Amino acid sequence: MKKLADNRGFSLVEPLMIIVIFCIFGFMAFSLIQAGDSAYERVTENFESQSDARVAIAYIQNRICQNDREGAIAVVPNPLGEGGALRIAGGGPAGDYDIWILWDDGMLLEFYGMGDAQPVREYCFDILRLDGFDVAAEDGGRSIRVTVPYVRSGREQTVTRLIPLRTAKEGATP
Repeated sequence: MKKLADNRGFSLVEPLMIIVIFCIFGFMAFSLIQAGDSAYERVTENFESQSDARVAIAYIQNRICQNDREGAIAVVPNPLGEGGALRIAGGGPAGDYDIWILWDDGMLLEFYGMGDAQPVREYCFDILRLDGFDVAAEDGGRSIRVTVPYVRSGREQTVTRLIPLRTAKEGATP
């Protein structure tokens, strides 16, 4: 009987199969990492959007509570755009400025003015970037409703807070 020669080398098919298998695993790993990164970005964006809305409402509530004096808090038309604005009379550091909190072009703004000064965009301080802002007096002027919309998973949702005024008189409108 003849003994067959001992061929211990590789044929061309074996390295090609290994390359194809590595490419498949590499593509699967890349797809998994890309999907995880996309999900992380969506979760982070949703969290930041909702967090910004809650921070804005907490800031406004803090401003209202700090300056809740009789006749000091009023909801007025927004001089820079549509909707309402919050005007706090005598809310400056020494009680000599009026504080305006309003929304314009995607930004919640704060303006300090003396007397009847109206807000001008160039002199406003940026507070926070928001998708929208609405403020209204309710309960006959005894409370302020603040609503901030935000987008979560492609759907618009809102955070709303009703802030009671301690010093508002029954039937009075701010």
